[in-house]
Amino acid sequence: MPSFPLKHWTQELGHLRYGLGNFYSLDGVVTHYHNWYDRRVDRTKQFDAQDTLEVDGGGVPVAYLKAYTDNFMTDYRAGKVHVPAVRER
Repeated sequence: MPSFPLKHWTQELGHLRYGLGNFYSLDGVVTHYHNWYDRRVDRTKQFDAQDTLEVDGGGVPVAYLKAYTDNFMTDYRAGKVHVPAVRER
């Protein structure tokens, strides 16, 4: 939970293992994972704890994106990615 006010934060975001990334499936089989927001984080830049993707402070905290991307990469390297169950339509 960020220690500063945000326009678009909900408590549910803090409970997501891989943040805002998405798993995609085809015919009931997970085919890939994609984190759209991570590509907007410049990992060569130092960030303040209150930096967000939006200039006005209304976006997602950069620290959140970095932490949850790191969670995914750590699990991936260990061969322990938590793949969600595929929901049938």
